[in-house]
Amino acid sequence: ASDEHARRLAQSVSDPARYGLPVGLPLAPADDPTHYGADANPNREVTMLWNMLSAEGLIERGYMSEASALIGRLLNGQVIALKRDRAFRAAYDATTGEGTEGDSESGVEGIRGSDQGDACGLAAHSC
Repeated sequence: ASDEHARRLAQSVSDPARYGLPVGLPLAPADDPTHYGADANPNREVTMLWNMLSAEGLIERGYMSEASALIGRLLNGQVIALKRDRAFRAAYDATTGEGTEGDSESGVEGIRGSDQGDACGLAAHSC
């Protein structure tokens, strides 16, 4: 990516009118008409992989504060899900922090700890 592209990305990740939402970078910017609508709108989805790749790109280009803020927002989404669901999700709603997978209708489960106190769900590993 060019320096200009990195500069524009750094501006966008901090702008709440575009991508600077409470839980991370959604697939579509907040000012895009497709961002709002249905409750389970995939355009509001924040995926951890793409957000971390964006944060790494910001770090490589010297935008440390923007990358740090983005990672902080991603962690905020995970904390919200852990407190509410006791589970990690692959993706989160950019504005509410709710996991966008794992509901009973989809049949997809989040990564959950067992009820026997295994906080990370991996009996042979420690968290």
